[in-house]
Amino acid sequence: MRTVVRIANIVKAKELIPITQAHIDACTYIGKGGLTFVNELVSMGGKVTVPTSLNSISVDRRRWEQLNVPPTLGIPAYAVSEAYLKLGGNANTFTCAPYALPQSIHPSPKFGEHIAWGESNAVIYSNSVIGARTIKYPDYLDICAALVGRVPAYGAHLEEHRRPTIVLDVHTLIQEQLLFLLSDNNILKNIEAELDSFFPLLGYVCGILSDSRVPLIIGLESCSIHNDQLKSFSAAFGTTGSAALFHLAGITPDAKANDNWTTEVSALPCVKVTLVDMQKAFGALDSVGVNLNGTPSTHSTPIDLVALGNPHLSLTECQEIAKMLASSEKEPNSSRGLRKHHDVKVMVNLGSSLLMTHVGVCSQNRLFP
Repeated sequence: MRTVVRIANIVKAKELIPITQAHIDACTYIGKGGLTFVNELVSMGGKVTVPTSLNSISVDRRRWEQLNVPPTLGIPAYAVSEAYLKLGGNANTFTCAPYALPQSIHPSPKFGEHIAWGESNAVIYSNSVIGARTIKYPDYLDICAALVGRVPAYGAHLEEHRRPTIVLDVHTLIQEQLLFLLSDNNILKNIEAELDSFFPLLGYVCGILSDSRVPLIIGLESCSIHNDQLKSFSAAFGTTGSAALFHLAGITPDAKANDNWTTEVSALPCVKVTLVDMQKAFGALDSVGVNLNGTPSTHSTPIDLVALGNPHLSLTECQEIAKMLASSEKEPNSSRGLRKHHDVKVMVNLGSSLLMTHVGVCSQNRLFP
C-alpha cells in the first residue's frame, strides 16, 4: 500500500480508487531483480485481493526443457511464474490477450470499470474497445495494485484524460483503398489477406501520428470491423503511440457514449492519414530484401519459420490459419488459392485456455501456449 500511495503522491492523484481486477505483466522474467521482488512478496504472505490474470511468460512452462531452453533462463522464468501463482494469480490465464479469456476462466472487464492492467496491447484494447479504465501499468506496480485492490486516480482512469486531443481523418484513405479492396473490379485475389494487413498497419500509422495524444479517428463509421481487426489495430497502435487509448468515431464505446464531443473536436488539430503514410509504415515493417544493418539486400532471404500470435491468437484466427495450411500438395489452400511452401514451418502462439479447449483446431501447426 505504501508503494501505491507514494505513486499517488508523485502523480498528484487526489484519491485512490478501487479496481475490479488486474493483469500482471511483471510475471515475465527479465532479470534477477524481478524474481527477488516477487519472492519477497510471497515471503511476506501477500495475496491478491481482486481477480488477477497473468501475462504470457518468457518460456513454455510445461516444455521449456524439451525446447532446449537453457536452464539459466528456464529455471528462473519458471520460478517467477510460480511465485505469481502463489500470490493468487490465475493459473489458467498466462496470456497477453486477457480480454479474450472465457468468462468461465476470468471475468471480462465492463464499460466504465476501473482495472489495473499491464501489457500494452491489452491496455489499449481494454480502454478503447471495451471502455474500461486503466493506465499502462508498469511492472511491479501492477502486482502492488492487485494486492491492495486500489490505484491512484489519474491518467486514463479520469474522464478528462480520456477525451480526444487530436483528430485523425481516414475518409480519403478508406474511399480510395479499403473500398477498392471490396469492389467487384478489384484484381487482387487475396482480399481477405489485404484486409488482415490493413488494420494493424493503420493502427501503426495512427500511433505515430497521434504520438502522446488521444486520437479520435474518423472515417471508419461505415466499415464493419470485427474483434480480431480491433485487436490487431490496438496492438499496432500501442507499438508506436504512447497514449493509453484511441477512439473510433461511431464504433468504440466512449465515442458512441459522448455525442457532445462533436463540438469539442471541431477545435482540435486534424491530420489526414494518407496512402503515403501507410506505404512508409509498410516499408518500415517489411524486412524482406533488407540486411540487418538496414541497407538493401542484393539477394533474396530464405524464410524457414513463420511465427504468429503476438498478441495471442483467437479461435477464429486459429481456424483461418488451419484452413490455409490444410491443403495438400495437389490442391491450393482454401479460398485464397495459396499454398504453404514445404520447407517453411508455422508456429502459432495462443493462451493455454484456448489450447486446452480447442486443441484440435490447429493440429497442423506447432502450438506453444
